[in-house]
Amino acid sequence: MVTALEEEYVLATAMSLDVNGFIQKPFTAPTLIKRLLVAMSESSREAPGFPYAEVKTDFSGLTLQGETTAAVSMHDAQRIPRERGDRFTVVSLFQLRSDMQLAEDIKTKNQTVLMPAGFTLTQTRIHRMWELEGNLEKTSFKVVGGWTLD
Repeated sequence: MVTALEEEYVLATAMSLDVNGFIQKPFTAPTLIKRLLVAMSESSREAPGFPYAEVKTDFSGLTLQGETTAAVSMHDAQRIPRERGDRFTVVSLFQLRSDMQLAEDIKTKNQTVLMPAGFTLTQTRIHRMWELEGNLEKTSFKVVGGWTLD
């Protein structure tokens, strides 16, 4: 997705649809080539049971002021079981690993939810978060699972 990284609801929707990467405008040819190579090296498979059809993609008349909802609704399979809900680890953006489950919403600086609590991370989603680091509200997150709480 070529973007100025300013329309945060669009970024959240792109994350929900598992885009292969973000290329920030303006960009140079070497940056474009690098992003394309990364995107082509990642596997492109849909998350099982993920409700792509429920992702809102109609942006006509969209007002971004005060937008705080995720672009995708929570799927029951993504919810953190109650008995694990209060057991979490705080990790930095660059410590995130596949199969960790978010114990809190990941938000932009303007409070747009990029990924809701309960979402199970994939390497592709982690790469997209790295690309959006400058847009994130914070760079440490509460997670369940991964290497510590299986």
